[in-house]
Amino acid sequence: MLKKDFIKFISDDLTASGSIPVSLNDNEIERIIDKELAWLYQEWNQAFMETWCIMDPSAFNTIEFKNSRIVQLPKCVLGIKEFREINDGGRLFGLADPLLSIDRVAAADFYLSPWSASDTLVHRSIQYSYWDLLRSYTLTHISYTFNPNTHQLVVTGRTPKRPVIIRAFTKIPEENMYEDALVQRWIIAKCKVSMARILGTFTVNLIGGISINADMWRSEGTEEISELKEKIKGDNACNWFMTVN
Repeated sequence: MLKKDFIKFISDDLTASGSIPVSLNDNEIERIIDKELAWLYQEWNQAFMETWCIMDPSAFNTIEFKNSRIVQLPKCVLGIKEFREINDGGRLFGLADPLLSIDRVAAADFYLSPWSASDTLVHRSIQYSYWDLLRSYTLTHISYTFNPNTHQLVVTGRTPKRPVIIRAFTKIPEENMYEDALVQRWIIAKCKVSMARILGTFTVNLIGGISINADMWRSEGTEEISELKEKIKGDNACNWFMTVN
């Protein structure tokens, strides 16, 4: 559904397909659509989806990146789930042997030393240096910050040397939002409240002395919004739990 079709759909609902001689103009309906979609994209988990892309490491060697350490992402990006280098699956030294993992290699040399206290201190220092070296083979995640207003990802950690995967939450296309029943009800309810505000500003009588009941629009819209907020809250409920012993 295109935006112009969505505007007509809302207008037809507000006027009961032309049976009611009052309605919002198209500019006001469009303003409400843009405003409320921005809210829904932020608050409703069915308004965005998880996507991913892979960046070539050469992108991090440009002068622009070195000066700012900023990766400019598209406006459709709402948040970042993961930003890490792609390695060989976490294998140590490029070997697929499950017995040669960082945990096993480190544990094999981490037992208490039978030597004297000074020898133990030196031995421990060497062990932890060795462990730091092992981590460099399997460390993939890179520290970053992300601002949803500027859509900029700032790399605060090390500069990537391998291809990087970015897993992000992005907006679903607006034309798909227009076809969702919850979105349609939400926008119509907001338009009813806006219509009540406009009609309630002045005392207006139609031909024949018929008066407009602006409170009806306001109450219907307000009740619908409250109901839909509960629906959105239910959709956003966690699908996991954590237990602690």
